[in-house]
Amino acid sequence: MKKHLNAETDRNRRRGSAASPVSLRPRRLVLAGGAIVVVAVTAYWWLASSVRLSPRSAHEDPDVAAPLLTGPAFSPQATIADLKQAATEAADELSAKYPNLLGAWNVQAMLAFHLGNTPEAKRLWGECLTADSQSGDALYGLGYIALLEGDNEQALERFQATLAVNPQDERIPLLLAECLTHLGRPEEAVPLLQQQLEKNPHDLVVLLALGQVHLDLKQYEQSRDIFERAIRVSPNNRVACYGLARSLARLGKAEREKARQVMAQFKGLVADERQESSTRVLSFDDLGKGREVAVLIFREIAKVYVAQGDQWKAEEAWMKATAVDPHNVSSRLELAAFYEQHERLHAALRVCLELRNIEPTNAAYWSNVGVLQARLGRHDDGLAAVEEAIKLDPVNSEYRRARELILSAK
Repeated sequence: MKKHLNAETDRNRRRGSAASPVSLRPRRLVLAGGAIVVVAVTAYWWLASSVRLSPRSAHEDPDVAAPLLTGPAFSPQATIADLKQAATEAADELSAKYPNLLGAWNVQAMLAFHLGNTPEAKRLWGECLTADSQSGDALYGLGYIALLEGDNEQALERFQATLAVNPQDERIPLLLAECLTHLGRPEEAVPLLQQQLEKNPHDLVVLLALGQVHLDLKQYEQSRDIFERAIRVSPNNRVACYGLARSLARLGKAEREKARQVMAQFKGLVADERQESSTRVLSFDDLGKGREVAVLIFREIAKVYVAQGDQWKAEEAWMKATAVDPHNVSSRLELAAFYEQHERLHAALRVCLELRNIEPTNAAYWSNVGVLQARLGRHDDGLAAVEEAIKLDPVNSEYRRARELILSAK
């Protein structure tokens, strides 16, 4: 059930509801539920202001193109060696600039872990904890390694400490459930997983984990129901099919025929190359995984530079993350939020357009594009984008409110 270290799963792609406005001060695009969601008051303040402002932002030149990155790692022909070298050079540059910074040590520990050098990762995270016993990154990293090594007691302790430092860390409940299950305490894992499902009812990893826990507890009706939900989310998932077949087979004669049908479906499915499981550990094994690792490292480097107030190096790191993986969502979400925070609306729009093209059925991305277009004085383009968001998600009232605000500002 373990997710790869510090990785963000597909839940980063899922949309969330916009927060309710709390004041009439200008608000920024904010990350919420894996999408940049525009708070309604944001649209109100900026759209009202756009009536008086020219489309050209006073804070940036709209004709400035995205920075060009040079190097083999940022080309379509990148190799695993290229990606390793680029990630290593970026991490070393950060460490040279901030040799005594825990954030830099954490980046080096992450890189060592994904390069397969677990002893070095443990040493570096251990030094982080020596310097700061409340280092959430180090607690999480050491907990993850302990779980991989089968030291479930140590992993449980580390993850509980991580949660105490970062109560909002959504990775931890699933990993705690993993530890508890291995320690023969699956009944304690159930409420943790149920709480996660309340936040995101379609989280496949959590559904599979909860279904397995119910199966272990011989709660076959519950496991059947959960695995059926998992199949609705991912119809061809072998783990869900197998779990459902086992659950049905244990429910007695009434379900045996259906159990045989589901087992036949399971046998007919090709094994997923990347099983939805939390035991996946990314490394530079192949080009696809190598790109994911490089993205993780660049994103973490960007966050360190932001914390140090180095905006240009942060932007460069995020640009590298988007360049090594043209389909990565998380790096673009962070980069768009960074641009918007610094009122670089043309750059934010460019990235939001990329997100919309990556996931054209995501209503939140269309809405973000629409609001940014309107803030730049392009009301017709903005209105068209928001209308598309409404078509994709008719029940979201924020999109309709954005449409009304754009119309009132025209």
